Parts: sequence; structure tokens; C-alpha cells
Amino acid sequence: MSQILRFIHLADSHISNDKQSIVYEANTYDCLKQILKYVSDLPWKPDFILHSGDIVNSPDPKAFQLATELFKPISVPTYFIAGNHDSEAGIWNSLPHAPGMDLDAFSGTLSYAFSLYGFRFVALDARAPDEIEAHGLMPDDQLSLIDRELNSGTEPICFFLHFCPVPLDSPWLNREMLLINGKQVHELFRSKHERIKGVFIGHLHRSLTAYVDGVLYSCAPSTFCQFAAEPANEKVRLEPHAQPGFHIVTLTPESTLIKLRTIQIQ
Repeated sequence: MSQILRFIHLADSHISNDKQSIVYEANTYDCLKQILKYVSDLPWKPDFILHSGDIVNSPDPKAFQLATELFKPISVPTYFIAGNHDSEAGIWNSLPHAPGMDLDAFSGTLSYAFSLYGFRFVALDARAPDEIEAHGLMPDDQLSLIDRELNSGTEPICFFLHFCPVPLDSPWLNREMLLINGKQVHELFRSKHERIKGVFIGHLHRSLTAYVDGVLYSCAPSTFCQFAAEPANEKVRLEPHAQPGFHIVTLTPESTLIKLRTIQIQ
């Protein structure tokens, strides 16, 4: 029997190999540090934290070390997804892993599942070869995993991945940032949409929700900068007044509730 579950959804922190590094006019280390402190100081405790990828700006051991410094003191179980700026090995070897993952040993793919309070959670690895780096590509083994998870069990299910499978009414996002075989992935989700509580993504550097064929896609904002995603945006552009933040996701047997929380970085 499912009960109420709450988690924090973070994305796109881009920690560099120097605490003073500036990315898109922001100190990414300080931004994530302040957001994690805000989360730690909440008057209630989330059941877990999800970071849906681009934890670091490049898969440098020092960058993963600095990210670990920030996440290790957190008392909330934290799950990580591989983004295009990450490496699966760097995440596996450096960052603290939450309990319950059905991944006993690292085999090159960072994909796992766990169950909690009557809900099922499945983390997918769609990080593509470096030559198509800004796009994702869902490999055959991950497509099979989606199909297997959707066609076994009865628990309400959430999927975690970095890349968005569906078009987003923004020319540059659709051209440069989507999952290459997103239509195939979406068809799998659509086929069992009544079981899916949400597909939680990153990569887009903005809070964005899409509801397509009965499937809810939710992207968390970046922890340091936000991209524009309007119909007139032909090229990447920063939203100058948009603040870093995160999502608070509440799951119940009847609903998926997503609240945007923004932070004024000091």
C-alpha cells in the first residue's frame, strides 16, 4: 500500500575542479552549498534527494571530490543520475550512495532501481558518446529495462533520467538537448502511462513540466543558472532574473505534486 512520499529533485550543478570556478557567471560550488544547506534546514525531512545529472562540469577527479564534500554531510539518502558532463565511474567511485539500490557492483552503466513506501523508482543511464555529448541516447539494455519494469509488478512507478524524450516548443532545446531516440522511449512510457507517477529529468536548466499522452515529465531547475526555453529562442540564452532552486515532489497514491522552490544566492 502506497503512502505519502516526499523527495527533493536537484539538477545541473556543474561543480568544477576549483571552488572559485565561475560557470555562466555563477560560482557553482557556492550555489550548490547554499541550496544543500537550505534543504538540510527544512523543518521536515525528505525521504530522499534525487540529483538528475550534470553533477560536475567535467569528469575531473577533483570536481567529483568537491561534489562529494558537499553531499557527504547530508543526512538524507541521495541518488545520482549520470548526465552528459559526468562519468558513471566518477559518480560510482566518489559520491555517497543511498541504501536500497539494486546495483551491487559497477559495470559501466549507472542504472538501478529501488522501492519505497509502495512506490517503485527506476534510474536510467542515457549518457551518449562524447561526439553527441549534448544529446542523450537510450541504449538497448535500458530500453529493455523500461519495458521489463513497466510489465512486471503493480507498484506506481517513477523514472529518473537526465535527458528529455519529448519536444518542448523551443527551437534550440529541440535541436540540441533532447534524447535522440526519445520517441521510442516515450512510446514505452505511453504504453503503461497509468502506472507512471512521473518521469523526472534534468539537463534543461529550468523548471519545466510537460504532460504528453498521459505521461508527466518534470525537469528541476539548475542549482546555479537557468536557460530560456521560449518559442522564439533559436540559441541558448540565460534567463537573467531566474533564480537557482529545486523541486519538492510529493507522491500519494492519487497524485503527483511538484513545488518549485527558488533560492536567493548570497
